[in-house]
Amino acid sequence: MFKKTASLILVLSMAISMGACGKKEEEVTVESTPVVESADPVEVPVEEEETGSGVYSYLTGEEFSQDDADDYGNLRPLAIMIPNDNYGALPQYGLSKAGVIYEVPVEAPYTRLMAVFDRAELSKLESVGPVRSCRLYYCYFDLEYDGIYTHFGESEYATSFLSSGQIDEIDGMTDESAFWRDSSRSRPDNAFTSSELLESMISSKGFRNEYSDDYEGHFKFADKDSEVTLNDGDTAETVKIGYQLSAPWFEYNQDDGLYYRYEYNSEHTDAATGEQLTCKNILIQSVSYYMEASHGTYHINTTDGQEGYYITNGKAIHVTWSKASESDRTIFYDDAGNEITLNPGKTWISIVLNDKFSDVSIGGGSSE
Repeated sequence: MFKKTASLILVLSMAISMGACGKKEEEVTVESTPVVESADPVEVPVEEEETGSGVYSYLTGEEFSQDDADDYGNLRPLAIMIPNDNYGALPQYGLSKAGVIYEVPVEAPYTRLMAVFDRAELSKLESVGPVRSCRLYYCYFDLEYDGIYTHFGESEYATSFLSSGQIDEIDGMTDESAFWRDSSRSRPDNAFTSSELLESMISSKGFRNEYSDDYEGHFKFADKDSEVTLNDGDTAETVKIGYQLSAPWFEYNQDDGLYYRYEYNSEHTDAATGEQLTCKNILIQSVSYYMEASHGTYHINTTDGQEGYYITNGKAIHVTWSKASESDRTIFYDDAGNEITLNPGKTWISIVLNDKFSDVSIGGGSSE
């Protein structure tokens, strides 16, 4: 009896002891759980949002801002005729916003400009002009850019082409609502237009608004990290075109890599912005021609292929050019037969009559 009782007591004691040990282990386990202190937050690098649009101008090879790309990125350019043949035409408004400018003789010793605008740049201007009349060969240059051609009247031998349906045109003689007259100037150099009026006219005339599906651009442009230097070219710090009346020239500025335009013995400035006109590229294109006997204006051959110069970054190389048809683009080649590549930026194209090509002067130092 005593043994049973003792045994029972022993068993109970062991059970209580084991229960107590189990409870103690649980408490120790809980208390010994490691406390992990918060570490400093890890900074995950955030990629900067790209500001570029990935949409590039066919005229300049430069990237549009996102806003401009959204609103204007694929819209056809406007090519606008602007006089440069006398002091009455000056000052001109809007030229600093043009991506490409053609300067071409119209009647000796006069030249006229065709400024080709991206619609995004044109929209930044309140007025453009003065606007003057068409010559047939400007139409052929316009077609190279799939542009909408804007003029105020035309020479007699351009009339049939303009009415042929081969070109979309806005003419101040018939589309008066797209222009106004500045009463402070004398006719015919007092007709002006604006982006708003031209956009309204494009809509009302039902012109195709975007580039054609097969349009691939006019020029080949270098990547922004692969600038064209023309290291083997001749020095071209000063470029004189040789036109008689306005006597224009360009001077290279090494600080910004641009050519600054002068004419009539002064800086050539844009009255809309106050800026002196500049460009990154200059193309000089020699052409054959003859005089239209009936009305004393030039007929310029845009397809027969001649020589010229390409000028950028203070250097110049000799080039040749070809144009398969009047609606095709003009292609410029270096002397090795390769199509040239332009630097992104504005381009000034000076058309020079082939018997005046020797008047072109390219060299170092100041023009004065």
